[in-house]
Amino acid sequence: MYNEDFNKAYRVVTYNRCSTDMQEDSLNVQVMESLEVCKKYEWTVVKQYVELESGTSTENRSQYNEMMDDMEKDIYDVIVIKSLDRLMRNMLDWCFFIQKLNNYGKKLFIYMENKFYDIEKDDFMSTIEMLLHSQFSKNLSNKIKRSHRTRQEHKSGYNITCKIFGWDKVAKDEYIINEEEAFYYRYALQLCREGYGFYRIARTLYEMGARNSKGKMIDSSVWQQMCLSPRAYGCVVLHKEEKVFNSKKRIKMPEEEWVYCENALPPIISKQEHEEIVAIIKSHEKNMNYNRYHGKYPLSSKIVCGICGSTYHRIQKAHKKRNYCTKSWICQRAYREGRTRNNNVENMGCDGENIGEEKLLNLIEETSEKFFTSLLTEDNNIIERCLSMINSTLNENDGLNKLEQLKKELKKQCAKKDKLFDKLTDGIISDDEFKRYNEKLKKSISDLEQQIKLSEANTSTLLGNKERLEMIKDELFTGDIIKRAMGQCALDKIDKIIVNNDGTITINYNKDKILGLLPLCEADNMNFDDSEYSVTVVYDGTTKLKMRTTYEKQELIKLIRQYPDLTYEQYAEKLGNGVSKNNVVSRIHNLMKHNIIKRNEDKTLSVIGELE
Repeated sequence: MYNEDFNKAYRVVTYNRCSTDMQEDSLNVQVMESLEVCKKYEWTVVKQYVELESGTSTENRSQYNEMMDDMEKDIYDVIVIKSLDRLMRNMLDWCFFIQKLNNYGKKLFIYMENKFYDIEKDDFMSTIEMLLHSQFSKNLSNKIKRSHRTRQEHKSGYNITCKIFGWDKVAKDEYIINEEEAFYYRYALQLCREGYGFYRIARTLYEMGARNSKGKMIDSSVWQQMCLSPRAYGCVVLHKEEKVFNSKKRIKMPEEEWVYCENALPPIISKQEHEEIVAIIKSHEKNMNYNRYHGKYPLSSKIVCGICGSTYHRIQKAHKKRNYCTKSWICQRAYREGRTRNNNVENMGCDGENIGEEKLLNLIEETSEKFFTSLLTEDNNIIERCLSMINSTLNENDGLNKLEQLKKELKKQCAKKDKLFDKLTDGIISDDEFKRYNEKLKKSISDLEQQIKLSEANTSTLLGNKERLEMIKDELFTGDIIKRAMGQCALDKIDKIIVNNDGTITINYNKDKILGLLPLCEADNMNFDDSEYSVTVVYDGTTKLKMRTTYEKQELIKLIRQYPDLTYEQYAEKLGNGVSKNNVVSRIHNLMKHNIIKRNEDKTLSVIGELE
């Protein structure tokens, strides 16, 4: 070690780290010691990096990663640390750090040893030391894991750290029911019992006022987890996941290793009621006729047979000679059991019509274009009325101005906290004074954050709807909404496509997804019946063809009775509506085959039977 290593012109940074909040006092001591060392050697401190994080990995250490980024920007010459274990406890991260330190020509000063790290002399010993630190961390992790496992198996503590919707934590492993949240929880379970889907449950409860801890809408997937969870009747399930030390990832444990703690929470409903509701949810999922193709295609689970209620299955047929492939959809019951008309067994099979995919998508595009245009430009002017109501509500509450003022005040309080920490590190105030003022600032910041959350919750829904409506309004006048209504966008807004038995299909659009305006519409007496979001259109398929063929046969029989001696061309002319000579030939041959008409010796036709 040479004197030039202690060059006064060095630009230095300090890095201080502790693992837990329990070591916060130790962290303050580290910060003070680092600054005293820099002051002793008259080095210029350009930046300080301080964090409370584990040293087993650098992945979640924002201050460490920032320090490594600043190394590339060349803002410092030396990194000052207390000891190697304060820097990290992972051998792989250590090798990467030393390589980068060497590449950028930076120095590492360890003030506990009062020396600069020398890669040639200290490499072997530091490697051994880092291996020991790494092994220590691994052993400690295993001990903690075993301790958690023992505690869980003996059910001596639940260690639930996150907020549980429906309950409030009052002490260690002690909870009471939050009556407001429990009301929403019970109502969600009741809606499950009535057969509601989770998307609809989420929308309904959001409109009633249910919010998560951030004041936002609770997602449908979260409601699904909550309704299926045994927490509803007070049972907590532990050891569902476990963290792997080397990969730092959490893995799911097999169900046989889960630990069930009965009566850990006050029950919101009884166990018997919950089991009944879970059975209803499972049976509902089963009755949806999900198959291995569910969700694979845009139309999956959307097409429903109007005869038997089964969902449609996608089939694909390749035509090798013509080098193309046809895609169509068939009723699952017809696919499994065949057609009713071909079965000798009663109530077996289905005669639901097959649907061509390309033809259906084109029909959806045409229908959606007309539907969206008429919906958004009708006389009652939904968009303008809703925008007017939103603006009126925002002006009355003056929510935006209040929210802006609260955020400015929060920014000021956070700046004060930073200055207070600077004063502590500079030795201007004592630890006791720092703790006293820091507690006041923490309380003030916490109160402001709570007020901001409430204010954001009150205005976010209105602002979100306003932004969405403005966008729809702009796109409507430029014609873009019509384009976006086609294809994927239209499919996303469709709940169900019912294939009727009369040659038509009914498209049911989801009114929540179209505008998301139900709360506003209801508040402004703008109620819409579900039928207004349903469109029935003619599908040019086999059913329509059969209906047309039957109609032409009936008309042809009437003409034969009246004009038995006409030619095929003359029958076609009288039928009109685009009926060709070939059509007439086909219909007459079919009627003769079924002994409904016959050809006489004089070449005339006569009717001998009735068409069923």
